[in-house]
Amino acid sequence: MLSASPLGKGLFQKAISQSGGSFGPVRDQELNGTVQSLKGAETQGVHFAERMGAKSLAELRNMSPDQFLKDPEAANMGVFWPVCDGHVIMDD
Repeated sequence: MLSASPLGKGLFQKAISQSGGSFGPVRDQELNGTVQSLKGAETQGVHFAERMGAKSLAELRNMSPDQFLKDPEAANMGVFWPVCDGHVIMDD
């Protein structure tokens, strides 16, 4: 994906795309490997922080990994896909 980003211009001579990719539209909610919008990813992050009892990023960063592993939803969140932020990843 970074080879398609405007920020990668001039950094690559050639690229081989492997392991598939996302060919669906950008969505606010990540569904089955679709690229999520910045708005959707931020909303997901706020819900995650609230569930963990954190009021800030600093509080999340200070939590021990064990706290994350004890949360059943955090342990089953699956993979995180790239976010279409309009800066690094411009579109699907």
